[in-house]
Amino acid sequence: MYSSKYHTLPPAFVENSDLQPRHSWRAILLLGAFPEHAAKFRYRYDENWNSPFNSVLHETPYPYYHCPSDPAPENQTSYVAVVGSDTLFPGRSPRKLEEIVGTTTQRMAPDEVKYSGAGLSNTILFVEMHQSGIHWLEPRDISIEDALKGVNKGTPSISGYHSMTFGFRKGPLVVFADGRVQFLNSNIDPKVLRSLLEVNNPDKPKERFISP
Repeated sequence: MYSSKYHTLPPAFVENSDLQPRHSWRAILLLGAFPEHAAKFRYRYDENWNSPFNSVLHETPYPYYHCPSDPAPENQTSYVAVVGSDTLFPGRSPRKLEEIVGTTTQRMAPDEVKYSGAGLSNTILFVEMHQSGIHWLEPRDISIEDALKGVNKGTPSISGYHSMTFGFRKGPLVVFADGRVQFLNSNIDPKVLRSLLEVNNPDKPKERFISP
């Protein structure tokens, strides 16, 4: 796990010398968590994501970042971070998991930390956004303002549908900081949604959140 190795989450993006976003967290995870995949793609981290060399990869899909239910082209990401000063991805600065209210840490080894607590199970890490229009290498995600529009409120918003048995459809998937994945109901209370997206929101549920 990236956070166990580096003791932080990846930043939402890395900047270049002009203070412009250079690499996405998706590319950073590729190097930090899946170095064998990075070697396969031969992505150059010393160049911008859209440099002439890296642009050759723009037609190459990466299935781990694309939902099979997403009708968008396969080189577009279906999974984005929510960027905002109070979310797990404040921008260029990486966030430590222990900053989440209600989170405890336990050192398992000199270079390994275990995180636990209700805060992890009630704070959203990544959200699904179908037809995002974002290439999986592009350092762009969804803002907290757009995420708070609600679920399936157009693009950009937290959005997606998944066909289930008997023609029943469920909404977008979200990943919580404890690694748990669940569907998000389109009728979620806006106040609850905000509390799940912000690390220190006082309205955060005290028990593990289960979407109705």
